[in-house]
Amino acid sequence: MHLNIIDIFILSIILLTGLLGLRFGIFRLVVPFALVLVITTILYNYNRISLGFENKPFVNVFLLLLIGFIGLLIFAVVARLAQAVMKTTGLAPLDHLLGLVLGLILGGLVVGATVWAIQTYNVEWKNLLRDSKVTIDALNFFKWIMAWTQKFLPTTPEVENIKAVPWWKRNLW
Repeated sequence: MHLNIIDIFILSIILLTGLLGLRFGIFRLVVPFALVLVITTILYNYNRISLGFENKPFVNVFLLLLIGFIGLLIFAVVARLAQAVMKTTGLAPLDHLLGLVLGLILGGLVVGATVWAIQTYNVEWKNLLRDSKVTIDALNFFKWIMAWTQKFLPTTPEVENIKAVPWWKRNLW
């Protein structure tokens, strides 16, 4: 298999985040991972999610980010408590091993989101990815994670019923 410069760059980003996870451990990497996951999920599923809100773009983005960041805050507190418990029980090597795994997943998510954004929104840069063999796998990994996160998102309401009920009275789930 012949790798071009884009493939080497993509693989180096994934390996670098894996090494960062190995160095810092899972509990220091879980908040950046959750932040990237929330932002990419909102961007990837924006059209589907925004049907349940008003038609003002600023309100849609603000509400989605507010909900995501409140969840991240709660998630960060729980992760900090779990980190303290893991250090006091002597499971620090497990922390670093799980950090390696989460770092590799984070790298794949970042690279996949970048490839998806280039293929979706940037026609000029699409030619850079044409001969790459790794971008297909990175894009498939990103789409797999986004399909997994869609289970946690609100269901899409019927389009004709959206205007009849105000957004604060609608069921999100």
